[in-house]
Amino acid sequence: MKTLAIIAGKSAGYIGNKLGRGSSLPGMIARKIDRDLFHKIKLPQQTIVVTGTNGKTTTANMLRHVFETAGLSVVQNTKGANLLSGLLTTLIDATNLNGKVNADVVVLEVDEQTIPQFFKSVTPTHFVIHNFFRDQLDRYGEIDILIDKIEEVIDSKTKLVLNADDPLVYQIAFDTHRDALYYGVEQTKYSVLEMNQVREAKFCPNCNKKLVYDFFHYSQLGGYDCTCGFKKPVCQYSAHDVDLKKGTFIVAGTTYTIQYRNLYFIFNAMAVVAIAKEYGIDDETIQKGLSTFKIDDGRMETFTFGTHELLLNLVKNPTGVNQTLDFIKNEADERVAFMMTLNNLSADGQDTSWIWDADFEQLTQFPLEKFICSGIRAYDLAVRLKYAGIDEDKIMVIEDVAQALATLKETTSQPYLLSTYTALQKTRALLK
Repeated sequence: MKTLAIIAGKSAGYIGNKLGRGSSLPGMIARKIDRDLFHKIKLPQQTIVVTGTNGKTTTANMLRHVFETAGLSVVQNTKGANLLSGLLTTLIDATNLNGKVNADVVVLEVDEQTIPQFFKSVTPTHFVIHNFFRDQLDRYGEIDILIDKIEEVIDSKTKLVLNADDPLVYQIAFDTHRDALYYGVEQTKYSVLEMNQVREAKFCPNCNKKLVYDFFHYSQLGGYDCTCGFKKPVCQYSAHDVDLKKGTFIVAGTTYTIQYRNLYFIFNAMAVVAIAKEYGIDDETIQKGLSTFKIDDGRMETFTFGTHELLLNLVKNPTGVNQTLDFIKNEADERVAFMMTLNNLSADGQDTSWIWDADFEQLTQFPLEKFICSGIRAYDLAVRLKYAGIDEDKIMVIEDVAQALATLKETTSQPYLLSTYTALQKTRALLK
């Protein structure tokens, strides 16, 4: 059954590639033939799983780039197919007919909701958890329920690699009394003492008292403490002297550079530094890998757009919007024009109420020329902007993405484009 399932999956993948349709279909077909196929695939000695609400795709891609810079062969779900069928498709594509994965390392980005089911079949050597934010509530439910489910399935053989700055992530080690490898970011010149943006961890996960913060990076990430003893753990790998203008940060005396000038990319890079150091990769190779890593999947991706360079970024929850706007606010030195495509298909999450938690109010501080609302729920976005205090004369509703892009291209201001998941690839294709 194993060999038949692999052959069927590989055949479906071959046909899909010929038709230009990469998909999760090979994994779906293979699991129909052999429901235990995950158990039967022989993974290499090192298997890394990356999860979290934001940043898992970028971190997995960055990690692969650093490993390959070090001369290692890597299997990874590069296109973000992070549900069960997509994960199996990735592994089938890399196996021989005996089910052995031909690589030094496997790096898998896994949807946080998929972790409980996936870990029943696969035991990774390292499990990286970035953060937990409210995201697609209609699909995921409450964060504490999700965390409980994840805690139940982590094998004792798996080493936890945790973002110490997120109390919801640290909660997993605290609740399960597990040792972990911690990474984080020390207080920076960009940190704030008060956080008005919606954050998840206002109360201690252990005793329910209000958490005390020394500082905030963004959302609930920062330096936290509670009288019950729940507090930010000591990090084995901690970034300091962060300079977002230069894209630099220092870890244990070594300066690293990334191409993306945003704090959440620093956190992505810190997870990579922690894993790479654990695998014995030298500082020079890590430096080279991080500095040459470039994104081409709609996450802080740039395009030539008329007489300007346009920045496109995927957003899917309040934290993503807030961090993107913070970045633009720090970078923009001229008038700006925005476009945002808001869809609510199943992959986006059908509940779009999250836009009311995003800090669109800060747009009133921008030298804003116009904001074009596009996509299936364009009018919902326009209403949100109106209540954020944006001048109605600056708000445009153009549901068709191609038409909205054509209008954006007419602007004389610096253009920025935000997109939810299902509109992203169509938008990228139009931009190209």
